[in-house]
Amino acid sequence: MALLAGQVATANVYKCQNGNRTEYRDTPCHYQTPSAHSNTAQFKNDTKNKNNREYKIEGLWCQYATAKEKIAPRSVTSPRQWRFKNHNRIEFFVPGQTKKLVGEYKLIGNEIKISNSSLGHWLIKNYKGQTMTLMQKEKASTYRYLKRGQCITNLYR
Repeated sequence: MALLAGQVATANVYKCQNGNRTEYRDTPCHYQTPSAHSNTAQFKNDTKNKNNREYKIEGLWCQYATAKEKIAPRSVTSPRQWRFKNHNRIEFFVPGQTKKLVGEYKLIGNEIKISNSSLGHWLIKNYKGQTMTLMQKEKASTYRYLKRGQCITNLYR
């Protein structure tokens, strides 16, 4: 039996064993209990779109799922971290690895323009403060699902 260990609950990613396959999920595995910790960090301003909707994206985000289309099944096998830093810097990396893609970003309305072409430009399709759905502007059928906070993938056996 495996138990989740972590300190940030606003962006939990659960590592589950499904037979011989490892899956990463945004909901607990049937044998796991969600952490009771909470993330109380405050996040700073960014900008508003034409509908006066404010997007506060600065901070650390866990990409817990991807999809090739909006209504397609979500892949939850490879969590990633997005860090939108002050002064419009961005870092994109795999949790636990040191290699990072970095660049500068600019938030204009609901569009996130990133200077590093490997990261691309994204449209914010859904934003609820602690969660955000991004659609890649160049490939309208590429979606990323993010939760605010660190991806939690450590397990104790």
